[in-house]
Amino acid sequence: MTDRLSPQHETEIRERAEAATPGPWVEYADYGKDFYAYTGGPYLRGVGTLNFGDGDDADADLEFTQNAREDVLAVAAELAAVRAERDEAQARVDEVERRYIFNIADLRREVDHHKAGKERWRKRAREAEAMVYELKRPAIEQERNEVRSSMTCLASEAESEGDHEGAALLALELDKYESKWRSQDEAMRARIGAETNEHHTVDGTRYLCHQGDHYCPNGSEGASS
Repeated sequence: MTDRLSPQHETEIRERAEAATPGPWVEYADYGKDFYAYTGGPYLRGVGTLNFGDGDDADADLEFTQNAREDVLAVAAELAAVRAERDEAQARVDEVERRYIFNIADLRREVDHHKAGKERWRKRAREAEAMVYELKRPAIEQERNEVRSSMTCLASEAESEGDHEGAALLALELDKYESKWRSQDEAMRARIGAETNEHHTVDGTRYLCHQGDHYCPNGSEGASS
């Protein structure tokens, strides 16, 4: 049988099972050999003589027949429950589609809006970091110049005292400092996007802007400085 069980066919099977004598059917010898009946009710309900022979399948046939009516009703009840669960799940899916799937375009617009806002706040964070960097820059340069001056003086003293090796070592150490400072500056510029920074002065106030993202009152027309 390849056809799916239709609701109508399912109903017909259930009605046939409900109309049959309740089960299980048990052997009732008082009415003769191989006589079977339902004895679980208030009175005896006979089924009839059922002789299954002595073949290999006799016991299986007997057990199947004895319990067929109740088994069919149990399967029908489970099938009805499964159908109800399926229909409920489908109704939920339909509701989701109705409420959300048809609003995909709106959702995408909302996501794009939040992405744009997130990127804007990232730019603002880079701007704030750049301002802090610029405020600290004079002190950093002063500290570096003090290191340069000290090491240069020490190297000169070593040279004057004939300690050429010591002077060379001090010069080498200063080169290491210079290399480290350059790396720090490059890392900071890359972090804050210094390559896109633009300073605009409007009415005596200096603004830190970025290419294509201006915060000064006159926008991209501000005077660069």
